[in-house]
Amino acid sequence: MRPALSEPGRLVLVADDDPAHRALMREILEPLGFTVAEAPDGPACLALAKAREPALVLLDIAMPDQSGIDILRTIRQGQPNLPVLILSGYPAQQYALNLFKMGANGYLNKECDPQEIATAIRTVARGRRYITPAVAELLADGVAGGAVGGSVQLKLPAAVGPVLVTVTRPQERWVEPGVLSAPIPMLTVLPGRDHTQ
Repeated sequence: MRPALSEPGRLVLVADDDPAHRALMREILEPLGFTVAEAPDGPACLALAKAREPALVLLDIAMPDQSGIDILRTIRQGQPNLPVLILSGYPAQQYALNLFKMGANGYLNKECDPQEIATAIRTVARGRRYITPAVAELLADGVAGGAVGGSVQLKLPAAVGPVLVTVTRPQERWVEPGVLSAPIPMLTVLPGRDHTQ
């Protein structure tokens, strides 16, 4: 059984080929009470994820030997409930939507504020997906196709669960990044149960 992120010494696996970035993540996470395990490549990430059963994986996309995309796919096959937060140098429009469809729980750019990383980790740890305003706009454009006032059932892997996306009129926009139970730009996302019944 995976430890809850509210337990002391909770483990976060940081998978990134850049030692400076792994050190930065350690500097952010340890003062928050997290224990950090580091993986410099795909095989090490998968081995540590299986052996240590972390509460969360912070995963880079550009990894040697095996891409973060392939690592996510392998994790979803063997550990479907393991939360994975993508932390990448690539812009969201390049990978975020496909990674969410594959079962990622969140997507952040490496240039984000350290406080946003902490917020994303807490959100993902509560079983929610972390969606930035930029990713929310991509979802609005990609899922709703520009429709206003409609609802769409977003097809995601079973590990992610059903999500209802409601696109609202521009005057009804709200901004509260990362909290999926609250409205975010152009979308209201309600995770956790099938709203199509």
